[in-house]
Amino acid sequence: MVQVYQVIRVCWKTHYCQKRKPLIHALPSVITWELWKRRNTMKYGGSVSCNRVIHEVNKTLHSLAKARYPWRQNVPLLWHDMIRFFEGYKPYVMIKRVIWKFPFESWFKCNTDGASKGNLGPSSYGFCIHDCQGNLVYAKAKEISETTNIVAEAKAIAEGLDYCVEKNLHPLIIETDSLTMKKIIEGEWYKPWCIGTDVRRIK
Repeated sequence: MVQVYQVIRVCWKTHYCQKRKPLIHALPSVITWELWKRRNTMKYGGSVSCNRVIHEVNKTLHSLAKARYPWRQNVPLLWHDMIRFFEGYKPYVMIKRVIWKFPFESWFKCNTDGASKGNLGPSSYGFCIHDCQGNLVYAKAKEISETTNIVAEAKAIAEGLDYCVEKNLHPLIIETDSLTMKKIIEGEWYKPWCIGTDVRRIK
């Protein structure tokens, strides 16, 4: 008799096409959930057909696929068609040239970055400051405890700003490669509790 955990282990450890992996990993949980719902419905006098269970599994996986790959249009509803659809998917690679621009006359620019190996894992942050002629004014990099990318990015911005305030390096432009931090600082996205202190310092 095959146990549920054995099925889940096979789903997680078998090598798949990368685009299929999120769906394959979710499959045992979705099936188990729908069977549990059917069992509870029937226990209290209701009726749920096997075809209905299959339909609900397909519908949930279809919603997951659309959420996971929002740029993919016309994702099929049926499981077998969905698998073939993602097996044949070839991403379109776009290349964009990014140029560092000098700050305005008499301004300073602080570029920041943070990274985590493993996210959660060993982390570090760094920042560098240039004047309006592109001369390096100051640079710093520091290892921090095991944490996440978002914490490292927030620390980089906060520490860079602290140094600039302390040394009166202003007017100032802050540049970060983190879209998440940009949206959080501007108030467009929710602020995770783990960076609440740093975001308050930044603001």
